[in-house]
Amino acid sequence: MVEKITNNLWWKLLSIILAFLIWLIVVNYEDPMTTRIITDISVEKINEEAITSEMKAIEYREGESISVRVRGKRSVVDRMTNRDVYAYADLEKKSITGAIDIQIEVADGVTVLDKMPSVMMVDLENIITVQKEIQYYMEGEPNENYVYLDPVISPNNIEIQGPESKIGLIKSVLVPVNIEGVTRDVTLYSTPQVIDDNNNIIRGLDKNITQVQIQVPIDKVKSIDILTNIGDLAAEGFEIVGLSLSQEQLRVRGDEADVDAINNVTISDIDVSDLTMTTTVSVDLVDLLPSGVFIHNDIQTVELVLQVEPIVEKTIEINSGDITLRSLPENMQFNYIDETSYEVTFRGLQTQLDEVTIDRISPNINVDNLTEGIHDVELNFFVPSNVELVSERPTIAIELSQSVEEELNPDDQ
Repeated sequence: MVEKITNNLWWKLLSIILAFLIWLIVVNYEDPMTTRIITDISVEKINEEAITSEMKAIEYREGESISVRVRGKRSVVDRMTNRDVYAYADLEKKSITGAIDIQIEVADGVTVLDKMPSVMMVDLENIITVQKEIQYYMEGEPNENYVYLDPVISPNNIEIQGPESKIGLIKSVLVPVNIEGVTRDVTLYSTPQVIDDNNNIIRGLDKNITQVQIQVPIDKVKSIDILTNIGDLAAEGFEIVGLSLSQEQLRVRGDEADVDAINNVTISDIDVSDLTMTTTVSVDLVDLLPSGVFIHNDIQTVELVLQVEPIVEKTIEINSGDITLRSLPENMQFNYIDETSYEVTFRGLQTQLDEVTIDRISPNINVDNLTEGIHDVELNFFVPSNVELVSERPTIAIELSQSVEEELNPDDQ
């Protein structure tokens, strides 16, 4: 059986090839009719102005692209592409339901059997116009120690026209402002973007402006010290013993030259002449700053607490046993004429007077260079620098005499 198949194999293959060639020649010579589907054919829209002139927006729901089934001679149909089929819809002939018949034009000798879809379906919607404020969003940050102020957008309003449904989606109109690494005022130009609730750009809307100018002021920022120059005088009989601030530094901004020229502000113009108790004063820091320098992201006022205490007196009693004798001459003995106590009075703040004690003031008398006899000697003592002595220094009557050993005659021994 195998031998019958393989016998004269080459002649058999040659016969098959010749038969195919003869068939191909006959077919091409006769050019038979054939059918073919052509896809992705764009439909031209004509007379759109018949609708748009009435302030209507057109939404194409179906029929902007179609497929057709054509029939014709194979030699023609096989060479056809979607560019060889002209499809159009006359919007002026729109039906009440929004259907427009799609017309097809093809080469002579070609018949259109079907079109899918056969009609273009449209919805009409009112076109409305709205005014929107143009806002901004920042991209990047200025260089360290610099801040941006609110950008100025010009123009800052835009007129938007479009289908009512799209206009209703508008959340905002934004322009990006890129200030990455800047150290001086910036002027930019940008295209407004119409944004919906999902932060997507809404397309297909007409805008009366396509570009806006954005000016961004850039200020230098710096921390400066808050100082005080109040003094310690209060109402008569009272003294300012301390003060504190609710904050000791202030962040300021302004033109670079102005900010570089300032290192501190001083609170000084405070009337304390009537203060008799601890008092808190609100100080407006704005008034302390020079022209062109402003407070940056800080409170406008600072609280100054003035601690006030009364000036009081304290009397210390000094007994003879509290007094130290200094520089007693040799061979002399010492006695008080009158064993009594002495009073000295100091004036100052209570906290300061609490430290004034017998031990602190160290009362003493100095009898150096005094001869034998009765003397009036001024009582010495230390007066602390933060208090005032308001009494006279006491005078003490003392007697110096030869010691007993010196008075004995040598012959008496």
